[in-house]
Amino acid sequence: MTPKKEGFSVEKVYYYLLAHKDDLLVPLMRGATNKSLNTDRLPDLLVPIIQEGSTEEKIIEEIIDIRARIDQAKKLVNELTEDSERHISLLRET
Repeated sequence: MTPKKEGFSVEKVYYYLLAHKDDLLVPLMRGATNKSLNTDRLPDLLVPIIQEGSTEEKIIEEIIDIRARIDQAKKLVNELTEDSERHISLLRET
């Protein structure tokens, strides 16, 4: 998705759609197992505007904050893993 207006949060729409996919996206799917979603059908999708200060917006912002913290934690784990492997290499050389 690409925003048409500056300041529009694609990330907020993503989490909204993730939470409401059964109601919004599944009806656009075709096939016996509903696994086919043609991108030509997406312009027909009506996504409600998330009101500023609404409960939905607050929940989505909390999700975004949690995801950012998870990403930071993953980065730290990767750095610590690399440090550990470097120290193991040093230990082998001694």
